[in-house]
Amino acid sequence: SALTIGERSERIQSILRRDLARVSLGFLFFVVGSFCIVLFLRNLSQSLLGAFGLFALASGIYVVSNRTLELQHLLYYNPRFWMDLEHISIFLMPPTFGLFLIQVLPGSRVLRPIAAVLLGYAILGFVAHGFGVLWYDLLYPFFYLTLLAALTIAVVILRHALGGSNEARIILIGLGFFLGTAIYDMLGALALIYWPFQAVTWGFMGFQVALGSILYLRYSDTHRQLAAYSQNLEKMVEKRTEDLDRSLREVRKLKEKQDGDYFLISLLMHPLRPRDLIVGDSRVVMDLRQKKQFEYRGRKSSIGGDVCLARELELQDRKYVAFLNGDAMGKSMQGAGGAVVLGTAFGSLIERARNSASDRNRRPETFLRDSFRELNRVFLAFEGSMLTTMLLGVLDVESGQLHFINCEHPMAAILRNREAVYPPQELTTKLGLAEPSAEPVVNQLQLQPGDAFCVGSDGKDDVFVIDAEGGEVRNQDDGLFLRLLMEHGAEPSRMLDAIEQSGEVTDDLSLLSVLFH
Repeated sequence: SALTIGERSERIQSILRRDLARVSLGFLFFVVGSFCIVLFLRNLSQSLLGAFGLFALASGIYVVSNRTLELQHLLYYNPRFWMDLEHISIFLMPPTFGLFLIQVLPGSRVLRPIAAVLLGYAILGFVAHGFGVLWYDLLYPFFYLTLLAALTIAVVILRHALGGSNEARIILIGLGFFLGTAIYDMLGALALIYWPFQAVTWGFMGFQVALGSILYLRYSDTHRQLAAYSQNLEKMVEKRTEDLDRSLREVRKLKEKQDGDYFLISLLMHPLRPRDLIVGDSRVVMDLRQKKQFEYRGRKSSIGGDVCLARELELQDRKYVAFLNGDAMGKSMQGAGGAVVLGTAFGSLIERARNSASDRNRRPETFLRDSFRELNRVFLAFEGSMLTTMLLGVLDVESGQLHFINCEHPMAAILRNREAVYPPQELTTKLGLAEPSAEPVVNQLQLQPGDAFCVGSDGKDDVFVIDAEGGEVRNQDDGLFLRLLMEHGAEPSRMLDAIEQSGEVTDDLSLLSVLFH
């Protein structure tokens, strides 16, 4: 450039007036790009913002660092720094523009490889420059590569624009405006046309505005959708509330119908409720707490699969107490149905023994075996859909001779002189699973005055207790029942309270104690 002489302030003002528009434009690109990158970092799903921010940032750096030599010297006199900055921005603009197009035209299969090649060459160029390769030696191959990529990208944009993509049309308009200003500058530089000012900078700005308008259209469309959603939100909430109310009413109707069924079953189970029995100096005491609690039309009740029964019986002119503790398998209705069947069948056996001279003439062991076979036949009729564990026994109230059958029920215990043990006892297959011709094992015990024969369903053992580490675990200690017996005695109501205090009961719970005088 020609040497000029004058006041420094006037020269600085002249430089600023000449390059102000270009620097302002570069600063605008830089600010917009930085803002978009910050928004992208706050929400990484907005990849379109991130790609546009990188391209705008590289463009701003290029605009400021290119063809503003005198202003660069005023700001920071380091020609190598400004040259490196310009070359870095040149390497960054093509791949970041490719990343932007990938987000705008995601259906294209060509853009991703092009952007990857451009980005890979840029990274390779930075590494090579670090090892001393000159920028000029790296830029010329990059220019040819970028030119080839630009032609391919132009074809892709044109195809999408003709295919009806509004965003591709916007890019095409911006690109056309930019190329028009570039051609205008080249013709002016060749003195072929009148060239009063350089237009390519403003053409580049128009191209950036076109890209930015895509962001505006994308997010304005999202804003319209949110506004429409907000306007319709109240109606949607009302409709959703109506649907929920309707579903709640249907659930309540179903719940009331279910509770009605439960209440009907509870009425059928009412005659089978536990009742203590005293025969001579011997007593049978029992208590039962079913797991399924419900309320129907203001009346609270419960149902479950446990049953405790005791009846007075006479065999061979001796007085006996027949008792039963059973647990029908299944939840709620199924278990309660099994309990009704078991309790009704047991009552039928007792009535027949009372009213038939031949039945009253049987020995206790014979009565138990016949009772087992008949009860098993009843449950076999359900073809495996209803199984029951049971302990059925008879006690000679005068001699204390006790006979019982344990059909895979929890082990019975004896409490004697405040010491509780499990006496030897053999098990028989549960009702509904044993063969019709199966013979039960009849166990015998001789009770002494003051002894208590204690039976309970598996609910007494299915308890969640607190372990040493403070966590809840299912009880695995078979001796828990024995310890509670020794601590609280054989009274079922006290034992039930003690079991519930030891942990969370997870099943129906029933206890029956035979107290010999």
